[in-house]
Amino acid sequence: TIRRAPAATAPLLPLHAAPPEETGTGLAPLESEQELYRRAVPRSWAGARLSVLSLPPGVEVVGVVRGGTVRVPRPQMRLTAEDELVFLARPDAYAALEGVLRLPGV
Repeated sequence: TIRRAPAATAPLLPLHAAPPEETGTGLAPLESEQELYRRAVPRSWAGARLSVLSLPPGVEVVGVVRGGTVRVPRPQMRLTAEDELVFLARPDAYAALEGVLRLPGV
């Protein structure tokens, strides 16, 4: 199961991180330099092809959720306002991406 990335006001957590109500389950966190994150398509990206997105180093799109189905990202795929993106990223690189997306006009 993939959980949504937290809202911009919440601390950034990888998708596999246990929510506060699930702590103490005895499950060990996954060990990896990269994590999966899921977020809505930014308004300024709607209509853009995946091939023109400028992502920070260490961030890649590994899925596009459209109509409840996860699709393999293709360079020619155009994003819609209803899409969600699944990123594979280092936590610091994803934080940089979120920082850029919080800029006015993005």
